[in-house]
Amino acid sequence: MEPAPGFIPAKRFNGFEHVSGNAAVMLSVLSSSVESNTKSLTNEALETRGMKLQGKTLVPVGQTQATLFEVTQANNAVLYRKFMLVFGDTSKTVFVDAGAPDSLKVLCAQLKEMVLSTVYDTSQRANETDLLPFTIDTAGTGFKAARSTTSGVIYTMDGVLPSRYPGKPRFTAGISVRKVDTGDKKAWALKRLAALPGLDSLLSHKTDTITLDGLSGYATDAVYRNQEKEEEKVYMVILYDLQGDYYILAGTYAGEDKKYASLFRKMIAGFQRKK
Repeated sequence: MEPAPGFIPAKRFNGFEHVSGNAAVMLSVLSSSVESNTKSLTNEALETRGMKLQGKTLVPVGQTQATLFEVTQANNAVLYRKFMLVFGDTSKTVFVDAGAPDSLKVLCAQLKEMVLSTVYDTSQRANETDLLPFTIDTAGTGFKAARSTTSGVIYTMDGVLPSRYPGKPRFTAGISVRKVDTGDKKAWALKRLAALPGLDSLLSHKTDTITLDGLSGYATDAVYRNQEKEEEKVYMVILYDLQGDYYILAGTYAGEDKKYASLFRKMIAGFQRKK
């Protein structure tokens, strides 16, 4: 991708940002077919996310074909124009999601051109963990990177999502996409815990303070009822820095195999910010 003037590599997510223009380009990869994901982006589905479809075209990306969705969406009383480029194959989908205030017409035009400059080289294999601004210790745990998100990586034992491994153990490592005003940091950490995907009702929890790599935060052991009505164990650490960012390190599993609790702790204990 050729960055437009003013865009720099983002520090908190996979992509580029234009700080003064409040614009960004984010990259994520899903381990599901591009056909199913493209078909799911209907007018009705977009409207449920507050988006209004303005256009949809087929465009070439290297040797493959992609779909470019152009939408508008209001965010905090500001109307944004977004360009979503979707491509991939039967096993994965790549999303290039870009947006800027609709009132900045020149910047929006540059953003669209930037998205259309995307090159997809199937002979190259990126290491998802290289995109993280920190490291964790996965050695000897058996966990494999299954998906890169806009601001982190999801690991499973079989390297795919959804996992087919018994108990579906899953570990998420990431950083906040934008700075947040957390207020009461302990209460906010528990609120973030409740937002983990697939969890339904909290059955029990214990929260303690924790410090890793000079950052303080909270570690929570919890038991949830998941959406399949199974008990699911959770160990989540939220770390805060002085710039208003937070790091999330969270492991979940269903069943009685307690080894995952120690594996999650091993991975988290290896947390180290990249210099």
